[in-house]
Amino acid sequence: MSILDSNDLSRLGTSLGNLASTLGQDPRLVQAAQIRKAERSLVQLEEFASSNFPVEAANWLRAHDAYKVLVKRVEQVDSLLADIKTQQTDVEALSKTLKIWNSLQEAERQKFVANYQRAKQFEDLNLAVAESHILHKYSRYKSLNRLLPYADNAEHLCDAIFHYQNREKYEDNISKLDVRQENAVVRMSSVKRGFNLALFLCVFVVTIPLCAPVALSLWNRRREIETQLASMTEMRRREERRLQIADEGVIASEEINEILGDVPLETVRRTLEELRELRSEFQRAEKNPSVAAALVAFVDLYRPRLKELFGNIPEETIDIFKWFRFEVDRLLNVEAEHALSTGRLKTTQLRLSQILRGHNEVILRESCARVEKICIDNFKVDLDSDYKADLARQMTKLPHILRECRVLLSHLSYGREVNALKWRDLYRWTLSMETSFQALALELNLTESENSSELPESESVHAIK
Repeated sequence: MSILDSNDLSRLGTSLGNLASTLGQDPRLVQAAQIRKAERSLVQLEEFASSNFPVEAANWLRAHDAYKVLVKRVEQVDSLLADIKTQQTDVEALSKTLKIWNSLQEAERQKFVANYQRAKQFEDLNLAVAESHILHKYSRYKSLNRLLPYADNAEHLCDAIFHYQNREKYEDNISKLDVRQENAVVRMSSVKRGFNLALFLCVFVVTIPLCAPVALSLWNRRREIETQLASMTEMRRREERRLQIADEGVIASEEINEILGDVPLETVRRTLEELRELRSEFQRAEKNPSVAAALVAFVDLYRPRLKELFGNIPEETIDIFKWFRFEVDRLLNVEAEHALSTGRLKTTQLRLSQILRGHNEVILRESCARVEKICIDNFKVDLDSDYKADLARQMTKLPHILRECRVLLSHLSYGREVNALKWRDLYRWTLSMETSFQALALELNLTESENSSELPESESVHAIK
């Protein structure tokens, strides 16, 4: 394949200059010698135009323009792919933050958001002052919270504590009843023996008047002792039952004394009734118009979930409300950012698909590489791409300009009328092309000089020879 050098371009520029010098004259004043000079230059130029260079230049220029478009598109694709990677990383990080929050059921999330609004209202309206009595009640409720298992059966519990306090008396009564029962059993045995003897002696007719009254008296005594034994058995059962109830009150009594101290049973009963009322107030907060009551009920109900979502829960009630508002506010902001990031990611992916037009980036890069190879393999001129593109554009225009010049010179040779406007246009075109070719020849000459100076000494000597 032929390679253009600076001499070729310089000769082209000289020929175009000669042609332009003729076209620069008034067509009515052009002499035959000038026409012949122009035709000689035109022949030289047409010889060049009939070679492969203009065709190669046109092919290279199309490939070069396509390559610029493809390179720009590859840069756009690379930029979009980098944006997609960054946005995907952001979305994944935000999704990881929202993982537990998104695991909530819709009903749970609505409750969280509703109570978040309550927490905002509580803090913004400074309800800590207006509902201080609610907070005081809740503090009282939390301090008595360990007694909740006993609140529903306060009467029985108070009885158990009362019996536990009197358990020694019951044990002493049972011991006395055991002694009395033993004595009664002994007496019963004696009466039974006497009754049996008197009844046996009644067999003899002579002893009937004496033994019959004795047997009847012993029978009545036996019945009386049996009644006493039954009564003592019932009394012992009641005492054992009291002891059993006292055993039920052991743990409750110790825990109540630990929380309330050594207080009368009436105070214990009132305290348990108060605790039952407080529980009803704070566990059915949806019927309570108080913001604070609704919030503390929510916190108590969802305490394990809150700890799983946000970490350790503060101790103070007001601090819990502020902490809950801050954490939910943070998650809602993350959720909004996640939605925006997801939208940006989808938009970027859509733009990428529009640029690729149904293909993938591999095909785009392969096309770019093929077009680049065409640019490298065609139109061998040692110029930068911008100068080379300018040269290629001039060469693609050259055949058309030369044909127009040939037609006008032919008309001029045969004495035909020449279009003055077209004559001036051709002059401007040829003069412009002559300037371009001379400038490009100078640029190419400088490039060739630089390349030859960079050759090793042996290669430079060889090149000179």
